[in-house]
Amino acid sequence: MNYDIRTIAFLAEILHPPMDLEAKAIQNLHAELFDIPELAYRNFTLAPDGIHMTNLVDQPGAVSSVSFLIDRVQFREEMTGLTVEEFGKRVRGVLERVIPARNLPLATGQQFIVRSLLNPRHFQDSRDFLARAVCKIDPSHLEPFQRPPGLFGLKLVFPQLPQDPSLFSLRIESFNQDPRSIFVENVGTFTHCVLPQGIGELLANLERTYAFLDEKATAFLARFDHPTQDGPGETGQGLE
Repeated sequence: MNYDIRTIAFLAEILHPPMDLEAKAIQNLHAELFDIPELAYRNFTLAPDGIHMTNLVDQPGAVSSVSFLIDRVQFREEMTGLTVEEFGKRVRGVLERVIPARNLPLATGQQFIVRSLLNPRHFQDSRDFLARAVCKIDPSHLEPFQRPPGLFGLKLVFPQLPQDPSLFSLRIESFNQDPRSIFVENVGTFTHCVLPQGIGELLANLERTYAFLDEKATAFLARFDHPTQDGPGETGQGLE
């Protein structure tokens, strides 16, 4: 079953050995990126925790930024409409320039976060779908709480394997702003790699994090997303 996935956030954190921040080198990087539309950040800010480049985004709550801290580079694109390919190009473009500018020898760790929304096909209320269809919880099981839950979800952690050192932490829950939608977040954690040769590996890990959500998480949900005989999903009665 194919879902209309709406990805609302990409985050990437590339850890490296602690290094002094050289504001001049990063300011020169900001000037270089400014002339490249797909990589440009309009604002440059020195802050107590590090150096931040940001874009002004009209969408409420949206963030477009890259931050340079003493031990990591952080990328955030939230509610900006970027695809995983576009986010990957931004990460690559910045890293290809900041690695020689700061002489970064290796990434000591990598973490990528993908957040998406999707709507069940046969349930109007995502709480109903996750609780009744996925977790097989009857409303009577929640009676000890003496109130219906406003949010329902589950968390799954998939540890590293000998043949696969990646770790995925998957969160699936109802979306507070719209009970019809399911919020899915996947956090992919990966080991070290040498820079700059490892940039391709970093981007492949971003794609793997996205694919784990887009393919495996949706395949899991699709197993439960079908009409029910008593029709609770169709009625939209939720867990009350």
